[in-house]
Amino acid sequence: MDRSASLRVFSDRLCTAMNVLGLSSGDLQRLLLVQEDERVWPQSISQWRKGHCLPQRRRLRALARVLNTTVAFLMGEERYISPPPALPEGYGNERNVVNGEQPAGTPAAEQAEEETPLPSVQPGVPDG
Repeated sequence: MDRSASLRVFSDRLCTAMNVLGLSSGDLQRLLLVQEDERVWPQSISQWRKGHCLPQRRRLRALARVLNTTVAFLMGEERYISPPPALPEGYGNERNVVNGEQPAGTPAAEQAEEETPLPSVQPGVPDG
């Protein structure tokens, strides 16, 4: 990828990541200072957003951390902003529901277990 294409991709990805988090340039500047101890001029952020220049590597890594993404995403090497958050198995994932039953350990499965009556068992009589 040539330099102008890299600048465009970085600019688009930076703006996308900022929009996803609802950050203004001023917010980004403050986050970089507070979370990463990186002092960045507002003009630098403006230049990055316009695709006029790229940040230094150190700042690029800090940007990725603050924006909860990766350097690879910001540079156009990855397609997605960040991996989706990992949820415990069966939570919020309808693909885990099989034949209308919830996977064991989920709140819905535990509720179903509480509502299911247990078979009556007589002492001394083998079940089966």
